[in-house]
Amino acid sequence: MLTKEQSADVFDRIRSFSSADEVEAIFTGSRFALTRFANNTIHQNVEEENSVVSIRTNFGGRTARSTANQFDDDSLRRAVAASENLARVQAPDPDVLPMPTADEAKAAGEGARATRFFEETANIAPSDRAEVVRDIVSVADRHKLTTAGIYSNSESHEGIFNSRGLANWHQQTLAEVSITMLADDSSEEQRARKLLGDAGAESLDAARKDWWVGIRDSEEEHYRSLGYNFETDEEVYRSGFEAALRRECRGRSLDEETDCLKWWYPDIWNSEPFRRGNARGRAYRDRPFAESTAKIGPGSSGG
Repeated sequence: MLTKEQSADVFDRIRSFSSADEVEAIFTGSRFALTRFANNTIHQNVEEENSVVSIRTNFGGRTARSTANQFDDDSLRRAVAASENLARVQAPDPDVLPMPTADEAKAAGEGARATRFFEETANIAPSDRAEVVRDIVSVADRHKLTTAGIYSNSESHEGIFNSRGLANWHQQTLAEVSITMLADDSSEEQRARKLLGDAGAESLDAARKDWWVGIRDSEEEHYRSLGYNFETDEEVYRSGFEAALRRECRGRSLDEETDCLKWWYPDIWNSEPFRRGNARGRAYRDRPFAESTAKIGPGSSGG
């Protein structure tokens, strides 16, 4: 993945290629690794890495954005040209604000910020995940159970640079273990549940329910303020909110993220409640730039 220093170098080149009054670049990237096991055996180990830059240019209130996932000079020139060509044919928008300076961004984000990046999590290797899976399988074998699941870890970054001196950077890591224990009969099933409970495991449904309860009131108030019925739309709205936190859809260009939503939510991805919830979910996900938070949502676990 790109470092902050490498991204700053890319932005310097973007800026040199642009003739706009203002230019901004938002960098997103992620590295995701997963070990999958079934029938008490590891059967898949994968890793993927993705980096994208979103370039916005502004000509006196005429603004547009383009994206690139290659950072050579020719690719960046094409992306800058695409953004500028689109911006020039837009009608000026009197509500477009100037891009923030470094001092303005600092003032908006004053206060303690939660630490979401842990070197130990970022450095988890396939062999480390295999050792954990071996321990899980040994418990299953000892109790004559069949186990399946995943152990994944990832790191991601988001950075924003602009021609007025702003250069902010955020990193975070994530680690997740999901385990299923299978038994031959119901008595063995209960024993498997007890084993997981004794180990401090929490069901996914219970974790999601507790997390949503913690933010539901504020989301209901926001949705009602827009003139919508939260009681009838809550399920779809919540799906949109949680979709913004899916690791499969993060760190991608706008078009790629839309394709991801179409894949996971084919029947509701373009509905009004889903889109409203998704917008709020993205704001919740992106808060580290503006404020500190200790709340953790599905797919956003710290550590």
